[in-house]
Amino acid sequence: MKSPNETIVTVTGATGYLATHILHFLLAQGYQVRGTVRDPEAVRTEHLNEPEEFCPEMRESGGTLTLYTCDLTIEGSFDEAIAGADYVMHTASPCLLDVSKVRKPQEIVDTAVAGVTNVIAAVEKTDTVKRVILTSSSTALYHEPRDKKSRIFDENDWNERSTIHSNVYFKSKVEEEKVAWELKKKATKNWEMSALLGSVLLGPSKHPRPSKGSYGYMTAFLSGIFKYGPNMILGWTDVNDFARLHVLAMQHEKVFERIICINEILSLQQMGKMVKKNFKKQRFPVPQMSFPGCFYLPFTFKFVRVFNTPFLPMLKQQIHNCDPRLNFNRSILEEHFQFEYSSIEQSVVDMVQSCIDNDMIPYKRQCIFC
Repeated sequence: MKSPNETIVTVTGATGYLATHILHFLLAQGYQVRGTVRDPEAVRTEHLNEPEEFCPEMRESGGTLTLYTCDLTIEGSFDEAIAGADYVMHTASPCLLDVSKVRKPQEIVDTAVAGVTNVIAAVEKTDTVKRVILTSSSTALYHEPRDKKSRIFDENDWNERSTIHSNVYFKSKVEEEKVAWELKKKATKNWEMSALLGSVLLGPSKHPRPSKGSYGYMTAFLSGIFKYGPNMILGWTDVNDFARLHVLAMQHEKVFERIICINEILSLQQMGKMVKKNFKKQRFPVPQMSFPGCFYLPFTFKFVRVFNTPFLPMLKQQIHNCDPRLNFNRSILEEHFQFEYSSIEQSVVDMVQSCIDNDMIPYKRQCIFC
């Protein structure tokens, strides 16, 4: 087996919230990393042009970082970045910020599918890639908790209900992973693949300029948009843990097709109490109590703009996401990786502090009735 200094790892979407944490782990361990970006000269890429400042540990580990210009939608775009690589981590995909900007929701699905198709096409053009790590999502497992009678989802479950009209972001993640597995079945080269399924990411940013796409959920939460909305119950994933799992899944002697990585299942009210406890002086208007269903209507109007989804399907999904029985089977991670989860409360604290430090919280607090 090659040493990290002899191992080339390609990471797509290198400027992303999750990807920057993955890069840091790889560089600190001495891997030869290739990062793909849309524009190497863009402001959001500046920190990666000075990699030793970004990851001082690479000075001793011997890690290196080379950037490549790639576009999810351009055929052949990833060929050079992947040629000769030992491993590929595909994290690049349309985010919620992209969803809210497009006129045609189908474009989000098409972009996600084009991206994974072009990455796997590049893998098929080289003989060196041993394993592909695909960043998927718990949204590929379910649309609403009621999709499964037990409300306990595992790696065998698939979201068969999301559409571009009910939740286009969910639909994009489902189609992206399904296409990846279809292409894997048709592969002519001997490479393996693992899909890692996290949920809403929490934790600090290693990017000097955290994007509103990555931090959009938290900034909306702190500015009051969720205060009078439904008490949704969601899975939450620490970004450091998810990044660490990408590296562990790459290194593990055994390949697991799908791995769920979710630290805790929390309601918005529980998260609100964590924020209130740790940031008393800021007095953030976060949710701490339940409200009648009539309050959900203006909240849903706000969410419709974010998810680019018609009103009624979004309202139904928010209401059904208040199910306290939601849970996930995380046995693969716990039994085969002896994975120790980070404290999700600390993840919340770190993310809120990053929002404060980077002046990302709107000066004018947003009420859902505004």
